Amino acid sequence: MQTFKSWRPIEHVPQYLSGVFILQHFAGSMTVVCDGDFGNGQLLVLRFEGFRAVATHEEFDHQWPGESGVPKLPKSPGGNWTFPFLQVENSEWAADSVQAVTFGRTPCHYSIVSGSDIVDILSLEPPDVSWTSVESVELVMQAAANLGAA
Repeated sequence: MQTFKSWRPIEHVPQYLSGVFILQHFAGSMTVVCDGDFGNGQLLVLRFEGFRAVATHEEFDHQWPGESGVPKLPKSPGGNWTFPFLQVENSEWAADSVQAVTFGRTPCHYSIVSGSDIVDILSLEPPDVSWTSVESVELVMQAAANLGAA
């Protein structure tokens, strides 16, 4: 049976993420930007170099495969929020992945929970962690919004 455990990509994780944004660079490389109160006025950047799959869900449309009823998700300390960074142990999705079935390498299943979206990631390597400014992300988001505009 799959279970959920808290994952701390940084030491001081906020109780809640207000948003999460995904940028896929090339095959096998993806950046996830996390918006929350990290205490430094910046956004957390997680770069997955060995990612194998990603799925994004609106907060209330996420399915927790292998769970019947309400899943037991870790809570943030002192809060009612689900802890924003999770690892799914014994993940059905990871166990059924091409990497696991064909090559015998089961990726780690990460789940990043925000107030707007939930992102599930299968990755063979843990992410690299860094920080960026809100302004830098706004430039990228504006450029993406302009793609295909007449």
